[in-house]
Amino acid sequence: MREFFAKLLFCKPDSVDNVGLHIPVGMINVIVYYAFAYLALAFSLGFFFYELRQSHLTNDKGYDDIQGWLWGVAIVAVIILLWRLRHG
Repeated sequence: MREFFAKLLFCKPDSVDNVGLHIPVGMINVIVYYAFAYLALAFSLGFFFYELRQSHLTNDKGYDDIQGWLWGVAIVAVIILLWRLRHG
């Protein structure tokens, strides 16, 4: 099952947990954007720089976390795009 999700998310099998855990973070980020754009931007930058710093200090593969965040952003962006196409 882990291999299936690794192929689906374009990541290594041992990274599935980290990627999957951060998908909701990206989803929440897009939802917050519609209410408070500046807050969402601050959250995005803070998350991104936190992950880069954490990866640099501890070698914990922060890029997996960022990949999960990007998946969450992409999923909600596609849902919103489809919603707008359908409902004008």
